[in-house]
Amino acid sequence: PVSAPGYGSRQQPVGTPPSRMTPPENPDSGRVRRPVNLDDKPYTDDEQPRKKGHGLLVAALIAVLVLGLVVVGFHLIPEDDSTLGQLKQQVVSALSGAVNGSGKEAPSPAQAMDFSAAPTSGTAPLDVAFTLTTNKSVAGVRVVDEDGQPLNTSTSVAMDNADSRIWLLNLHVDSGFEGAVQAQILDGDAWVDTGKTQLLEISMPVQPTQEVATFAQVTPTAAPAEPEVTDAPVITDAPVVTDEPVVTDEPVVTDEPVVTDEPVVTDEPVVTDEPEITDEPTFTPAPEATPAPVVVVVTDVVVPTQTIAPTATPTMIPTEAPTVEPTATPEPTPVPTEAPSPTPAIAVSASEAADPSLIRTVNVYNGSEKVENYDRAVEDAINVPAADGYTTGPYGVMTFRGNAFRQNAAVGNVGDISSMKVAWQVEAGSVKGSSSTYYGIGYTGQPAIIKWSKEVREATNMVEEKRTKSAMKEVIVAGYDGKIYFLDLEDGQPTRDAINVGFPMRGTPSLHPLGYPIMSVGQYARKMASGEGDIGLRVFNLLTQKQVHMLDGLDGKLDRMYYAVGAFDTSSIIDPVSDTMISVGTNGMLYLTKLNCEFDYNGGTIKVDPSSVVMRSLAKDQDKKRVGVESSHAMYANYVYYADLDGILRCVDTNSLTPVWAVDTGDTVEAAIALDFDAQDQLWLYTANTLQTRSKGNCQIRRFDAATGEESWVLEIGVSKKNKNERIGGAMASPVVGQNELSDLVYFTVSCLTKDGTRAIFADAEDAAAAVIVAVNKQSGEIVWARELDSYAYSSPVAVYNEAGKGWIIQASGNGTLYLMDGLTGNVVNTLQVEGTIEASPAVYRNTLVIGTTGRKTSFIYGITLE
Repeated sequence: PVSAPGYGSRQQPVGTPPSRMTPPENPDSGRVRRPVNLDDKPYTDDEQPRKKGHGLLVAALIAVLVLGLVVVGFHLIPEDDSTLGQLKQQVVSALSGAVNGSGKEAPSPAQAMDFSAAPTSGTAPLDVAFTLTTNKSVAGVRVVDEDGQPLNTSTSVAMDNADSRIWLLNLHVDSGFEGAVQAQILDGDAWVDTGKTQLLEISMPVQPTQEVATFAQVTPTAAPAEPEVTDAPVITDAPVVTDEPVVTDEPVVTDEPVVTDEPVVTDEPVVTDEPEITDEPTFTPAPEATPAPVVVVVTDVVVPTQTIAPTATPTMIPTEAPTVEPTATPEPTPVPTEAPSPTPAIAVSASEAADPSLIRTVNVYNGSEKVENYDRAVEDAINVPAADGYTTGPYGVMTFRGNAFRQNAAVGNVGDISSMKVAWQVEAGSVKGSSSTYYGIGYTGQPAIIKWSKEVREATNMVEEKRTKSAMKEVIVAGYDGKIYFLDLEDGQPTRDAINVGFPMRGTPSLHPLGYPIMSVGQYARKMASGEGDIGLRVFNLLTQKQVHMLDGLDGKLDRMYYAVGAFDTSSIIDPVSDTMISVGTNGMLYLTKLNCEFDYNGGTIKVDPSSVVMRSLAKDQDKKRVGVESSHAMYANYVYYADLDGILRCVDTNSLTPVWAVDTGDTVEAAIALDFDAQDQLWLYTANTLQTRSKGNCQIRRFDAATGEESWVLEIGVSKKNKNERIGGAMASPVVGQNELSDLVYFTVSCLTKDGTRAIFADAEDAAAAVIVAVNKQSGEIVWARELDSYAYSSPVAVYNEAGKGWIIQASGNGTLYLMDGLTGNVVNTLQVEGTIEASPAVYRNTLVIGTTGRKTSFIYGITLE
């Protein structure tokens, strides 16, 4: 008997039509069929059963004949909208139900419900994992190309559910593949198209021996017929320096570089501290890297005590010094009112407390070959400019925290702002990992914002409306949801399709500082619900959005890393002089990747031919699993600064790949390293740690002399290891180094304070603060002001300034609150609440802030107007 709602002992299911048969009065008579006893009516000799049988046979034949005529006539009726056609369709439907059984649905046809691939682009050799979801009635699955030819995939069943089956198909591509592929299912004995397709764009393998010429390569002896006069000042191979500024009508050309105390000032355009942001940047060719320009090395590169000879700030685009013919007179240009202030050289040598021998093991590899006593060629010497000189034009926010000094993530000026308003929002997605789902835009999640030159923009695959839009600023966001979004800063509309990487990303995109359409972005995880994939730092051609290179975080077959995670949470720095990408992985390895960009901006094409030199290192008594780097590195000239999961902070000379100095900060460093020149032209380094390797303790905020590693001061704030929501205590957010009106301050954000730590800042505090932002005096390390936040804060603050230099700080907390604060006092000017959890960091272009959120059904990218 059925015991369920809608059923009774003599009741039909609710919602079914009543039976045409009247139930018998005796319930048993309707349920039991009694056997017939043939003895009840015995035949007699007088009866004629055979004759009666002949009559029945004739009647049956007549009935069959009539039925046949009816069937033939029925099939002749067209299945259209006529009365007979509709009647035929009803009869067929009724007969179909009868054949399949009373009250039973026909078996569902074989079908595919979902089809995905990861990755969909890259460079061969590459493994592509397809995930196909079908109903249970499917006998088999396969993937075919556009011509219907089956691809050589290995197939397995990943999961069986009640009404579906998940198939995993793996395809190994050796020599490249471009085109659409389609899933097919086996229905009976026939393969059936599902209509489910994926577009694969896998490039041919890069030949390591292929020689690619550098774009705009100029033979040193070649001279133009007439010197070209451009808006950008001409910088010779090495600046000519005298005791007093010299003003002449023609560029100074000498056979040998002269190194003195002051630069020569020629009739060149006025160079201001902040490059003017025009409506349309003009593309400028790459600087010539032979011989190494800009940085004048006073001492031999490989001696223990080295000298950084910084360039003037900002660093302009170096070009080949023109050879002036006697008859050629360049057109006069405005004379600067004063010479650019040079940044003096600083001597680099370790202090006693920063002995580089703390780094016990150092190994260097050129490709797969181990190298002893690495010495980078002079023509490839790395020379990263300071601060705003990182980019050669008014392009935008090009990497995490803006530039190689990691000081801020904002460009351009704002007005006298007093409020924030949401201008647009775009919903982000999610991707299923092996044990959890990744939503939206997570930590670090900072957007890159770039105003492409006209030549580059028109050569991209943007939608027509955006490609032809003058001075269009493109927002690029890499998300936890496995997608890289491309949006118009003005309205949030897509400028082109998102790149579906299929794996979560934490690293902020880095763009080439010369304005080339090249981007790198790091991946966070590779174990997904659909299977495992590759992992590392991906490099994309942004004309076509195709992946053109990848740094394998697992090191392929070489297996040289100490920490086999393979992620890249950091954001790369690209040296515009040597065209070298400097990256650090969670595997603890430092990569110097010569990109060899060849960009034809007239033809609208770009090629890269990457080659990498790799350094791995290990500190004394360090667990190999603690060498991973999750904090973005900072750079100046040929020196890179980074810290690992144990808090070992080091300065490494990239031209010799040797540690210059090293210190132990005591615990994991997650916040980016930040650099800054003070008014006395001394280079300082700012860093802070978290509470992860210790059971209890404080978050330490420190300032170091970047040349020697000597500690200037330390500020300690009491934090819990984790709060009740498992948030990490300490500085997960990266600092802001104040400029202009805020030049005396550096800002740090600290989460999960203890009660004692909170009372040390706010004497009358009753409870522990979830998070606090502190403005610290650069010279003394003392807190100038502090502001308590309503939730933990992994998001990094940004500083914005008006034309007069007045500054504001914008800080986001985890619960979706954005605070607009006066940079000098900490007074809250305005707050804004958005939907979702904020762990990502914002970027600002003039008066528009862009930030992402994470959370189930609360994942968005917001464009916020600063008014």
